[in-house]
Amino acid sequence: MFVNNGHDDTDQRGWYRYQVVDTAKRLDYFANIRDFHSWVRIAFDTTAGRSEILLSFHTVGREYRGVIGASMCFYRRQQADGRGAATALASGTRIEVAERPVSENSRADGRCRAA
Repeated sequence: MFVNNGHDDTDQRGWYRYQVVDTAKRLDYFANIRDFHSWVRIAFDTTAGRSEILLSFHTVGREYRGVIGASMCFYRRQQADGRGAATALASGTRIEVAERPVSENSRADGRCRAA
């Protein structure tokens, strides 16, 4: 098992584009990794191949409006014709973590305000 990550200011920011975009499509929204993208990956090596869990933070929507979303997907890297192609296994299940969207703008008291 190992963990790695990529932030908006690193060369790895564009890694896992396919998995992030595919998960967003399954959840019916547009993941904009051009304006902001940060991710963390947990990988497990097994005899059946590598399984990975990817948590991505990214801009939501085609234009930046201050909305940052998060998605998580599970996928496997399996050998297919000698290549380690990633096979996304995202279920498309949406889990709400807040009743209302939270703005990235903060109030004077340092707390986030609801959008």
